[in-house]
Amino acid sequence: MVDLVLRKLTQVDVRDVWPNEASDFTPWLAENLQFLGDAIGISLELEAQEKAVGAFRSDILAKDTQADTWVLIENQLERTDHCHLGQILTYAASLKAMTIIWIAEHFTDEHIAAMDWLNSITDESVNFFGVQIEIWSIGGLMAHKFNVVSKPNTWLRKGKAYKKSVVLDNQKADDADAYIGKDSGDVLDYYPQLQELLSTSARSITLQNVIKVTGHTPQRVHRAAKSGAFRGTRREGHYRLDSVIEWLKTAPLPKKRIDTSAIEDDMSISSEDSEDEIFDQEESLELSELSSSD
Repeated sequence: MVDLVLRKLTQVDVRDVWPNEASDFTPWLAENLQFLGDAIGISLELEAQEKAVGAFRSDILAKDTQADTWVLIENQLERTDHCHLGQILTYAASLKAMTIIWIAEHFTDEHIAAMDWLNSITDESVNFFGVQIEIWSIGGLMAHKFNVVSKPNTWLRKGKAYKKSVVLDNQKADDADAYIGKDSGDVLDYYPQLQELLSTSARSITLQNVIKVTGHTPQRVHRAAKSGAFRGTRREGHYRLDSVIEWLKTAPLPKKRIDTSAIEDDMSISSEDSEDEIFDQEESLELSELSSSD
């Protein structure tokens, strides 16, 4: 059996390695950004040391080479304090940094909570990292260690984005129900293009597009318009979409289901209030042709 000699791992005061933050630690970090990048999962490229920010200077400005955004790095070889928290926010705003890294020897619980809170109220484009720097010695050899004590919660942010999308979708559904009535489900199921129009907040439509999205004959649609089934709007030739849906509830079904793939891409719809209008092409059917077909 081979005898193993295990040595004791001892933590060293960072000031024993870097006595001065500005003249010792910051230059070392600037030359070894890959170690910090490995710890937080970002590819970092040095842009400047002691970058001027008005009358002040930030420790390091780097570039996230993958996202092509600025990264602010602020160092504090001691216990975190409110002063440095204010500095990173001020510098980040001035430099338009999207990633902010606060490096310190010791983080208080309050400052970890502050960094976590900043991550919780910002979207995925802005990231705050709290990184603790340590030095360890074993057998006369020393090594650094970056401990990430605060970072963006990717899962939380994805959940927030999903929840927001669900709320917006539900709001659109509620708006549609209030506009056309909750008893219009069968109509929308049979005419899916109408559902697509409502999802874009459309509120008016031309007769030509009624023909396109429903598959009803031009004669039937124009007869309905002449009989007053469709409520007009301030723009000539345009009708309220809710009145068209109301007519469809009692109108005979078209002989053929509409081929939705044939709907032209040039259909114009309104996304404004119910009295606002849409622009569309002029009707291609002459009234004389309709009269003769009747």
